[in-house]
Amino acid sequence: MEHSHSHSHTHSHSHSHSHSHELGPEHAIDGDEVIRRFTQSRGRAPTADEEKQLREHGHTHEHMEHAGEFHERDAARTGRDWAQRAFTVGIGGPVGSGKTALMLALCRALKDKFSLAAVTNDIFTREDGEFLVRHDALPEERIRAIETGGCPHAAIREDISANLQACEDLTDEFDTQLLLVESGGDNLAANFSRELADYIIYVIDVAGGDKVPRKGGPGITQADLLVINKIDLAPHVGADLDVMDRDAKLMRGEGPTVFTQINQGKGVEEIIEHAHVEAQVKHLTAVTGVVCELQAVEKQYADDYAALPLDLPAATQLTLEGLPQLQQVSDGFSQFVRNSSAIKAAVAVDLSKKVIAPLEAFTAEHVEKTQHLLSELYELLQKEKAFDVAYQNLLETCERDHNAGPAVDGSANGEFVEAEALLHRVHMEQLLRKRDAERLAIQQWITALHFAGQRYEAHVRNVLQLIIAVYDRMVAAMTKLAGDYQELGRDPNEATTVLKLNSDNNCSAVSEDSWERFLAAYECHVTITSWMSELF
Repeated sequence: MEHSHSHSHTHSHSHSHSHSHELGPEHAIDGDEVIRRFTQSRGRAPTADEEKQLREHGHTHEHMEHAGEFHERDAARTGRDWAQRAFTVGIGGPVGSGKTALMLALCRALKDKFSLAAVTNDIFTREDGEFLVRHDALPEERIRAIETGGCPHAAIREDISANLQACEDLTDEFDTQLLLVESGGDNLAANFSRELADYIIYVIDVAGGDKVPRKGGPGITQADLLVINKIDLAPHVGADLDVMDRDAKLMRGEGPTVFTQINQGKGVEEIIEHAHVEAQVKHLTAVTGVVCELQAVEKQYADDYAALPLDLPAATQLTLEGLPQLQQVSDGFSQFVRNSSAIKAAVAVDLSKKVIAPLEAFTAEHVEKTQHLLSELYELLQKEKAFDVAYQNLLETCERDHNAGPAVDGSANGEFVEAEALLHRVHMEQLLRKRDAERLAIQQWITALHFAGQRYEAHVRNVLQLIIAVYDRMVAAMTKLAGDYQELGRDPNEATTVLKLNSDNNCSAVSEDSWERFLAAYECHVTITSWMSELF
């Protein structure tokens, strides 16, 4: 709920609050950093009033006209990157209500079934985290204790960065499947941000009397599950459990409520069943596996394409280097579709510039050089023919002169003609040798050109085959992934559970938008492969 003053009534009161913000020098507020975190968390810039509160206190105080309705509560995020942060259960409530006891009970009940980790929040100590370690809830390295400073509610709603970082670190370090986050003890107005908690449990106890549920507050009205703990104390404090049950239903509508005595284990299994923990973790583990496989396939695809023997332009190389960083499933799929289209265009440009155009130029040069050499050969043949005619004329002249006898003046005409014919024959032989050398050079050049053309054609075919192989592998892998995604909802037991999750707390593993984008990416690759096959 945003701290907006756009509603019609006026505010004569100030937004003062009783708790202290004297955090000491070690908790000095960096206003710019707090505003950056607020903008990142909320997806918008703060209003002027919010910015003032952020700079003064490090967080905002939301104004509420009423406690809120269960059916109007913030929906859990869908389609987020479950590999980055595991399914997260937030456990909130006032001081002493039994939050830490519930953390301990859930850890003991679930740690042998799943990879589990926990995050606790205290104001100035790490007491709750140390309590879990002392009671062997989990190995110490799987527990993170956060000191929130003077406003514990801010750490789970307004500025969740420390908790988010701890959750992401635990997920990364231990392949965590389920995260439990305990808030610091606070009043009934405190509740988790949906950016942090996928499922919210709010714990109150009967020690404060049976009036607590009807006091309301977002924790009571909008948590996915309300837990009323320490029911064994009811007779001692004069609390009527029937009244508490009635008021809880009045405040929460159809929202579920569980009565427990956690330190004795009563109601813990019922809490686990209401939270659908086992079904959620099983389902999201499968989703995470498919997403990780998709990331591996895409990386292999990018590596294979980058390894193709094409001299890629810089713009194409940048496109490839940007393929495909899946930080979030939805964003990743849309980015993947865009990059797929860019790569298809890049392949067309590369084939045109680096394969087809050079091949056309090569062929044109081949034709031009062949025509030139054939022209030279034709000229040589014409010269050869002319020399043959001249040689024949000389021979006929010699023979005619020889038959005619000596000249009247006594000169030897025949000897002159024979000498000239001999010289002409020498020239003719030189011409023939030159012609033979030219013919041999032409033959060698044409042979070399032929084999070079064969090698170039083989290279082009190899490039195209490699490209098609890359796309074929990608389509095959994505076909398998599409089947895997469809199979996630086909188990009859799980399908019912997931349907119930969607109706109860709006928490689904893969959003419809993500699925549509996944199919769009898949169809894009099928189209690319068909297009490449046609080119080939």
